[in-house]
Amino acid sequence: MSSAPKPIELCIGSPKAFDGSYEKAIQWLNSVMFYLAVNEEVYNTDAKKIAFALSYMIEGPTLTWATMF
Repeated sequence: MSSAPKPIELCIGSPKAFDGSYEKAIQWLNSVMFYLAVNEEVYNTDAKKIAFALSYMIEGPTLTWATMF
């Protein structure tokens, strides 16, 4: 019995760290959505998508928010 091959993550257009600034919010969110769309086989659950987005919330007020999440 063979298993399906593990999906490969394409590391293109990776989002930059998000610092919580209003001016960068839409651009950052679009880059996250693009990355998740390109890698839909890897990030195939809401929990994985949330964890991915939180991993880029590492600066400024977003760090506090993400840590509490």
